[in-house]
Amino acid sequence: MPELIQFNIPFIVVLLTAAAAFAVSYFFYRKTNPPIPEYARWVLLMLRALVFFLLFLIFFTPAVKLIFVKEKAEKIAVFFDNSRSMNVKDGDKMRWESVEKVAQALVSKKPASEIKWFTFNASVQPLSHPDSLKPSEGATNFQAVFNAIRKQKPDRAIIVSDGVVTEGRIPSLTRKIGSQVFTVVVGRAQSQTDVFISEVKSPASVYRNEEVKADIVIGAEHLKKAVSLILTVKMDNKLLAQKRITLTPGNGRYSVPLSYKLDKLGLHHLTFEIERVKGEANTANNRFHVVQEVLKSRKNVGLFTAYPNYDLKFLKLAIEKFPRFKTFTFVENNRGKFIVKDAFQNLDSMDVWIFVDFPGKNTSGILIDQLRKSWETTRQNVLLMPGGQFSNSRFRKIFGQFLRFNFSPLSAARELTPITVNSPGAATFLNLFEESARNQQFWSMVPPLQSFYPNLQTGPKDVLLIQSILRGRAVPLIFLSETKLKAVVINGLGLWRWHFLLQPDERLAAGYTVFIEKIVGWLSKRTPFKPVLLKVDRKRGNIGQKFQLEIQLVDSRGQSIQDGTAALMVKGEDQSFNLPVQKDQAGHFSAEFIPVREGNYKIIARGFQQNEFWGSDSTSLIIIPVNKELIQLKPDTLFLKKLALINNGRMIPADSLNAVQQIVSGKQQYVRQKKEVELWYKLGLLILILTLITLEWSLRKKWNLI
Repeated sequence: MPELIQFNIPFIVVLLTAAAAFAVSYFFYRKTNPPIPEYARWVLLMLRALVFFLLFLIFFTPAVKLIFVKEKAEKIAVFFDNSRSMNVKDGDKMRWESVEKVAQALVSKKPASEIKWFTFNASVQPLSHPDSLKPSEGATNFQAVFNAIRKQKPDRAIIVSDGVVTEGRIPSLTRKIGSQVFTVVVGRAQSQTDVFISEVKSPASVYRNEEVKADIVIGAEHLKKAVSLILTVKMDNKLLAQKRITLTPGNGRYSVPLSYKLDKLGLHHLTFEIERVKGEANTANNRFHVVQEVLKSRKNVGLFTAYPNYDLKFLKLAIEKFPRFKTFTFVENNRGKFIVKDAFQNLDSMDVWIFVDFPGKNTSGILIDQLRKSWETTRQNVLLMPGGQFSNSRFRKIFGQFLRFNFSPLSAARELTPITVNSPGAATFLNLFEESARNQQFWSMVPPLQSFYPNLQTGPKDVLLIQSILRGRAVPLIFLSETKLKAVVINGLGLWRWHFLLQPDERLAAGYTVFIEKIVGWLSKRTPFKPVLLKVDRKRGNIGQKFQLEIQLVDSRGQSIQDGTAALMVKGEDQSFNLPVQKDQAGHFSAEFIPVREGNYKIIARGFQQNEFWGSDSTSLIIIPVNKELIQLKPDTLFLKKLALINNGRMIPADSLNAVQQIVSGKQQYVRQKKEVELWYKLGLLILILTLITLEWSLRKKWNLI
């Protein structure tokens, strides 16, 4: 039964409507011919008044609001932090023991089946029962917890953690999440002697037998006296370099330079370690892990333009930020003569050519012939940015059929807003930041490109990265082409503004440089034709981080094979296993890999067509421990307290088990449900009116009034 019934029409309106209906009916039945008994006249009068009342009331669109109240058990979700920092010694016991005691206390107060259980590190995972709780080696991502709470929508959420965020952005503590949050803080703040490495600044890619310069940031807390310690860097237990440093009493931060050389090509796991101090409680943070890729030699990049412009200038600045590239610049004047020319004799040694509005209409035939001969010998890969001075005929004389684009230039450029393409092939180049929110923000803010070729068409084997919409038609802005050479086409000028206009935002400023590095890095790799292509979003990462894998089967023309199948195998140092693979309509395959332990992994992709082996491809990954998890073990009680206050929750120490149990005391919750019924278009109301009219007509006939 409803607790409350509400009418949407004011009572005075209902009363006046009833009075009007009665008055009209009384006018009709004040006298009858022939006369009928008094009771009959009042019956007919009331029937007609009721019909008039209902008809008048329909004009006000009547509705009835019913309010029901029922009991509902509270929906509770518990999130246990099982990241690496939760499995360290805290005083005389392990932190994980506190987590297990909290879980036992909750189960003793409320059946496990009435609570939703989760663990979280870099991501959130559902837990069938708290008995299966296990620590991990992952990082701590509170944004993932916030997303899970918003998705699950519990009445109360309990977060058991030390509150130290080591991955992802820190959630906004001013925006409510709809659930009452209680935080259970694990760990104690102790003033103990500690020496640790907080950061290692070193290049991600280095060159074989060249000196690598690293800057190691060392922290010290509560040192009772000055100490002399040895800092080392090792690769596969092989000592690369060491240095003795002196730390002063008290607290401090020290920046220590260290140089070393690497002689083996490929990815390598390096460990920086500072010697332990006597009486140091936390020694896990004395080590810091990095991955460095050793390359054979630098890649030569030639930049060509028909006139001085900002696009060439900012491309060169971006490329030169990466030591693995060496640039050569060639700038023409309006007579087709070079005003800037860097070692033209090195033309054949270049791996990549970047043409910014080049070749121009005035580029000499002699230069075109030199470029053609060099390309026929070396097969340089090309980045093309056509503009108003671009000569398609001269361009085709250099590359012939391999880069044949049918351009129809406009007399004036069109401003085209970039729109990213959501496809497996595009993701490798468009994912510039680890945080998806920052990545989306960057692409939503990039300025438009000035395109002279809105009618440019891509081929079936091209990979579209960015497009725009002009008069309801898609226009390709940036796409890749790969047959017997690699090419990137940027269909417009003004790319330099991506760097310049985003510069005030430090978080987004690096996006332009990272994008250029990905494009040029892809062009600099001279890979032969492969029937199976395996792509991974990165080759290094931490335990618990998600890796995106993509596989494509192609024929000799570079087109995707639609009816193929693919398999993925992961080979670790002590085990091998297969990954589930998903296929989309375009014939691309994708998979996810989340490593649970550190070490070297080899990913092998195998392709099949009509149950016959088509080909294979492989890549290597190196997984290292999460450094930040053990640098600072002091619980972040301020963060946990603010988190609990978002929606009137509170923070509770892990050893206050009675207070923890009170959160799940099992009290019932009363929930109000509202239901509104609009009467004016209900079939029942129409039937009632027709029934009343029929009844009145029957009675009038009975009493000879018809």
